[in-house]
Amino acid sequence: MKSAKEVVSSNAVAGSLTDAWQAILGDYIATWRLTNAAKTQVKAQKKFKELGLRPNIDRIPERYAITWFEEASKQDEDEIQELFARLLARAAAGNEDALDRRNLEIVSKLTPNDAILFRELAEGGWGARSTANTYWWDEGRRFFSVRPSKVDLKSFGRSFEHLITVGILTRLTQSEERLNNRSHTMGPRVQTIVKNIVVLTETGRSLYEAVKDDEAPGGQSD
Repeated sequence: MKSAKEVVSSNAVAGSLTDAWQAILGDYIATWRLTNAAKTQVKAQKKFKELGLRPNIDRIPERYAITWFEEASKQDEDEIQELFARLLARAAAGNEDALDRRNLEIVSKLTPNDAILFRELAEGGWGARSTANTYWWDEGRRFFSVRPSKVDLKSFGRSFEHLITVGILTRLTQSEERLNNRSHTMGPRVQTIVKNIVVLTETGRSLYEAVKDDEAPGGQSD
């Protein structure tokens, strides 16, 4: 058990380290975060014009604004800043998906490669099939090799798995019954085909609705 003298000495060292850390990095980190937020805000203003949105800052709740600044100010990579800019622009235009704070949290967890791959998949790439307005991919056929990606092969697998981890994609098992007429010995018979598929989750679709390229939501276009 530590003596009182040892505890005081330990606390003094910890306090000195904290003071030194603040003196060396405190101002730098604050400046870095403000710079990041400023860059992202400029991109958001450009998005207003590109998407024909009419911003109304009153549509953004204070809690959302604080969360946006807290997360966006930590990002210095263009791909992630772009997503935060889109979220802010659409939130100010009244987009319900963009106003969901959970999307801010998800975007903060993405790497640039994750963001690129997410956009490629959500836009229907990689040989996506459509059922009831839901894109899905047959994982057994290595859907990711259908066409080139902007994500290099080395990073692709990790980004794909991470999109599943953060809840944007999910794996499902799909079964389908087919009539097999090719058997000459047994005659026609019903055959069950089981395959693994990958789909966008509701969370993934919500995020895409918040950041996609198209006309302004809710008739907000000029």
